[in-house]
Amino acid sequence: MTVIAYDQGVPSLSSTAKLWITVSDTNDIVPEFPKSVYTLEVAESTKPGESIFQINAGTGPFRYYLKNKDEIDTFIIEELSGHIVLTKPLDSVHRSHYKLEVISSDDANPPKSDSTE
Repeated sequence: MTVIAYDQGVPSLSSTAKLWITVSDTNDIVPEFPKSVYTLEVAESTKPGESIFQINAGTGPFRYYLKNKDEIDTFIIEELSGHIVLTKPLDSVHRSHYKLEVISSDDANPPKSDSTE
């Protein structure tokens, strides 16, 4: 593209410059979980630090978050990989069921997202 700038003088003066524009690809892939609900059975003998499941919302890059992380401190989700990791020993006598709400989003502005439990 050629840009020409003129002044308002008499006679009018001008200058030209070449402008190169690079169009970059934006991430237009929307995160989408294959299922709206996942049901897992995790052994009580699973050790803290072990990944119990890897959630996947498609071809990213996407980030993963626990929506209800303030309610549940027994699990974390690795933001970039989607691995759900046990952080505390499980005790089925104390608590036998957990409901994790996972959100996946991209880095777009505004971000595109999907959620599952």
